Amino acid sequence: MQLKNKCLGIHELNNTVIDLINNSYDENILLTFDDGLYSQFKYKDRIKNKNRIYFICPNLINTKEINDEDVTCYVAMSKHFYDNSNEYYMKLEHVQTLINEGYTIGAHSFYHENIKYCSKIKVNNKLINNSRSYLSIKNENYIREDTELMLNWFDKYLNIRPLYYCFPFNNSTNKLKDTLKTYDFTEFFDDSNRIMI
Repeated sequence: MQLKNKCLGIHELNNTVIDLINNSYDENILLTFDDGLYSQFKYKDRIKNKNRIYFICPNLINTKEINDEDVTCYVAMSKHFYDNSNEYYMKLEHVQTLINEGYTIGAHSFYHENIKYCSKIKVNNKLINNSRSYLSIKNENYIREDTELMLNWFDKYLNIRPLYYCFPFNNSTNKLKDTLKTYDFTEFFDDSNRIMI
């Protein structure tokens, strides 16, 4: 898989985005899909390009009924963070189907919080307000806890160890990358190496 050149970063899929991908980009450009929105699974067969990484966030996996309405990432995230609903995200069996079809699964954190500039963090499963300076002190511990939860989930439910990591909200720092390298991630994705569409 060619990772050195810019690639496309995609959240929601709909007819407009599918047409743009199929008609405006080389079929060999790397496509990266963030968050595991159900539309990414629903429309996967309509995209010509098979060079893809699906960045999955375990905390967004849907365990209830799917809402297959095409929504923006913002709407899906709002439902998750404010209503504790993952109705617009893939189920575990959808991710397993992607693996069975030969697609690469990448890591996208466990909680999908902005680990660089988070205004809230989870402590004992409760969200608390947090200042940037406090979080910058806690970043390494937080990213380690989040990463270990995520990797344990990938091992337990999918029996895989992702090599690629995409930062939530595309926010990364060299310090965060150095911490994640200790978990054997080989490539990182953020706004420095992706064109977001």
